[in-house]
Amino acid sequence: MRTLNHTLRKGIQAAIAGIDDRVDQEVAGFETFFGFVKRHRNLYLTMAQAQAVAPDLYRWHYETLARGYVRGLRDAQAKGQIAADLDPVTTAYSLMGMAEALGMRWVLWDERVPAGTQRRSLRAILERALRPMKVRR
Repeated sequence: MRTLNHTLRKGIQAAIAGIDDRVDQEVAGFETFFGFVKRHRNLYLTMAQAQAVAPDLYRWHYETLARGYVRGLRDAQAKGQIAADLDPVTTAYSLMGMAEALGMRWVLWDERVPAGTQRRSLRAILERALRPMKVRR
């Protein structure tokens, strides 16, 4: 579990290095996660087992992922790239939940990464959820 966590975090960090825009980082992070699930199909089973037999390790996994996520979201808020009124912790866990559900749906069950309409929909959801609302006149 710790090795999977470390490998996933390093993969996402490498994928988003050099990308300045937070929504673009999110898209790259989701794509990296989908590729990770494709290569490590046992991730979901490992997580389910950890939840049952090692709940502290299960919690550690999510809290470790969330810590880095929250830092990145706060940085993006400071740059005005995402809405300032979003709670970074709630946002981080919401995005992690989305990634897990979509990874399960497309990669684990259908054995493919999202394409076309699914990718465009994911980007639109991320844009609408994260970007600051424009003032309407």
